[in-house]
Amino acid sequence: MISAIMTVLDPIYGGESMSNHSNDDPSFNDGIDHQKKIEGYPKPSEGGLPGPIKWIGYVLFGSIALMMLFALIGNFIWN
Repeated sequence: MISAIMTVLDPIYGGESMSNHSNDDPSFNDGIDHQKKIEGYPKPSEGGLPGPIKWIGYVLFGSIALMMLFALIGNFIWN
């Protein structure tokens, strides 16, 4: 399945992976050149959010979901 998708996308992307920046056009200014050579490009496949930020998100969205559930139950009980 994936190979079929990639054969369709190969003519669009020139057969290269989207994260492969080694064959890009030459830099047109020093800032872009510095970004390419020194800082590099971020790799979206590496890692995710740090653990404490994940847990803050879990607690935040979990508490919102519980409040909505309690409000729904309370609406049926007292109305």
